[in-house]
Order: sequence, then C-alpha cells, then structure tokens
Amino acid sequence: MDLYFSDVFHIDQETIEDYGAFNISLVNDLPLFVDPFLLFNSDKEAYQGLHSEIIRYLRFLKNISESGSINERGQVYVCHERGHHERGEWGPVYV
Repeated sequence: MDLYFSDVFHIDQETIEDYGAFNISLVNDLPLFVDPFLLFNSDKEAYQGLHSEIIRYLRFLKNISESGSINERGQVYVCHERGHHERGEWGPVYV
C-alpha cells in the first residue's frame, strides 16, 4: 500500500527534502490546517499574497479540468522549479 506522497508519485525522498517539501502521509489526517480566510484577512502582505496564489492555482486547476486535457494516466500539476509558480509555470507530472 502506498502510504506517502513519494510512494504514490514515485519521487525519491531525498528529492522531496532537497526541494524543501514534506513527504506527507496520504492515508492519515495531517495536524496542519491553514485557514485561507486567515491568510486573506491578515495584515501581512506576504500572507495575503499566499492567499492570492492559492486562488490562482485553484483557478488554473479548474481551467485544466474544464479543458479536458487530463489524460487517463492522470496528471498532477506542480512547479518544476522554485519561483515558477510566481509566473504561472505549472507543468504536468504523470502518475
């Protein structure tokens, strides 16, 4: 049974750590929740920016979904390099 992100998407644990991400369990609830409205209502511009990026990414996924361009193998859209999300450069990873 695939328990972790790295198991499902066949990504080496070291690659995930080098990227600065967590290898989350996909079968357990995480003790982490970020309320998007707290980001939206924050006085800190950086947090408001995070909210804007979340909304922009969700719109991107909605557009991809509506376009019908997701194939049967399945695709996960990620930023391949840091900073690419700032320019909207998400690309598919096939699973």
